[in-house]
Amino acid sequence: MHVALYNMCFATLGGGERRTAALAAHLAQRHDVTLFVRSPIDASTIFGHFGIDIGAARIVALGDGDHAAEIGKHRPDLLINNSYASRLINPAPLGIYMCMFPDKDEIILDSYHVITANSHYTSGWIKRRWRYDAEVVYSACADFGPPLPKKKMILSVARFFADGPEIHHKRQDVLLDVFRRIADDGGTDWELHLIGSLGESDEDKAFCESLRARAAGYPVHIIPNADFDTLRDRYRRATIFWHGTGYGTTPDAEPAKQEHFGMTIVEAMSAGAIPDGVQFRRATRNNFVADQRLSLERRVRTQTRDASADARAGAPALSG
Repeated sequence: MHVALYNMCFATLGGGERRTAALAAHLAQRHDVTLFVRSPIDASTIFGHFGIDIGAARIVALGDGDHAAEIGKHRPDLLINNSYASRLINPAPLGIYMCMFPDKDEIILDSYHVITANSHYTSGWIKRRWRYDAEVVYSACADFGPPLPKKKMILSVARFFADGPEIHHKRQDVLLDVFRRIADDGGTDWELHLIGSLGESDEDKAFCESLRARAAGYPVHIIPNADFDTLRDRYRRATIFWHGTGYGTTPDAEPAKQEHFGMTIVEAMSAGAIPDGVQFRRATRNNFVADQRLSLERRVRTQTRDASADARAGAPALSG
């Protein structure tokens, strides 16, 4: 079978793109696979960032032309559309539309045979916004274990990009502000590591630089576009994992700003990091929502104090 995978956001190298790469690697073991992207990218870049070898899958850059027509020329048997908010009409005999979260504007998906959602939370919003039923298919998450000796390290893994309406912002700014307050109160033997791909727009770069400016003088490491080996090392050594998506919002008022699944939370736990830095509450199944800033500070202060106490008691899992 010739399978076409479609992702026009691949240059962002985020969680959805990792999902696309994992699909390409798996399907290429038994099928003829073509990965359609907007701008050129090579297999070595994908491997360096995600640690995923897409094997014999071909990569075709479509640019800004008629994507349906161009894909149709390759005569795929199946199209899997894993591109955020895509309005592409399926040009293949069979089609699967994989939705990470539905855009607020209705999209017609009648040309697709199966619609999937990455969580029950997303599935519910697909029904509310687009009036389609969606089958829940969770994202494949990498196993970053086994853990290494843990350090006094708080880790957050999320893309760096500017905020805006309907933007799934990761709120590294909130996490950094909380860490600074904790450090000012005597918690300077801990480090905060912020890792993630960096968007290409001037606004995205300005956001990252604003974080650097606010982090000056603190034990904070900001690492955009880290390679896979660096990411895995931080996961394995981090004691606490932070995730700020959804801070300051509510699911009913701003559903797109919530965490829709949380791949990095699962990945962090696979390496033995504790996602206790942010107090999460379960708004709906499989949807983690950050609580208020004060609760965040209290939880992290408790966790860092307990971890330091374990170290003083001789626990081997934590090192300086």
